[in-house]
Amino acid sequence: MSWLAAKLRSFCYLCAIYCFLGLFFLVYLWTLLYFGVDRNRPKLTGKQSGLRLNPGLALVPLERSDHRLIHCKPDDERMTSEYVNGMEAFLLRYQEGKAKRGRVHECQPEQLKVGINCQFDVNAGGPCNYDSSYGYDSGEVCIVLKLNNVYGWVPDPVNSTDRGVRVRCTGQEPIDDQLLGPVCFYDLRWYREGEPEGDGPCPNDRDFGLLDAMFFPYLNKRWYESPLVFVQFPQVTRHVLIRVKCWAEAKNIHVDWHNDEGSITFQLLVD
Repeated sequence: MSWLAAKLRSFCYLCAIYCFLGLFFLVYLWTLLYFGVDRNRPKLTGKQSGLRLNPGLALVPLERSDHRLIHCKPDDERMTSEYVNGMEAFLLRYQEGKAKRGRVHECQPEQLKVGINCQFDVNAGGPCNYDSSYGYDSGEVCIVLKLNNVYGWVPDPVNSTDRGVRVRCTGQEPIDDQLLGPVCFYDLRWYREGEPEGDGPCPNDRDFGLLDAMFFPYLNKRWYESPLVFVQFPQVTRHVLIRVKCWAEAKNIHVDWHNDEGSITFQLLVD
């Protein structure tokens, strides 16, 4: 039986060694993550990050990123409600912002201070709102565009007049452009300044929307609200699949259609 006792002692000894090593590793890992990783700042920033200081565009509502089709059927209540619910779910965080007293602020560009969370007023969407079902019950489709958040990135505007990032949308080809019809842009500047109404279907004559510079840079602060541009297609040719492209404009944004850098493409069908 002495050999059995020796085996048992060896087994207990090895178990103790491995338990100690495992516990030591867990304590080391916890210490490394707790003291060595900044929860508010990514380890890789700037050109070391995956986005390499070149933000992309995100579009709402899209159910799946690999299936970029917006199919609007005004007579189909179920399909209409899906798109409306998608828009509402996304905009809910902005609507809740009104209750975040002391956490978000109604900023003015000339009063901008880095590190302050500025509030984006969803009323800037104009006719793109819940009461109008975001245009999906009338075939006048609305979408929302925003930049993907890149830590520390600050836009270099195209000119001194437009403080921020321009956003444009057109058809991918000339035939798509004709079928798409006029494109209307609604943003915070339009809402606050009350730009004069144009003569066409859009309330202003601008062919772009603006993501105001006062919302940048993104510093991973809680309650941060990304600026938005609402885009409406009020006179789309029906029963035809239309290819649409949208892109961001700033001196430090590179547009690459194949890799969706600074841009996004999708298809629009209104029945």
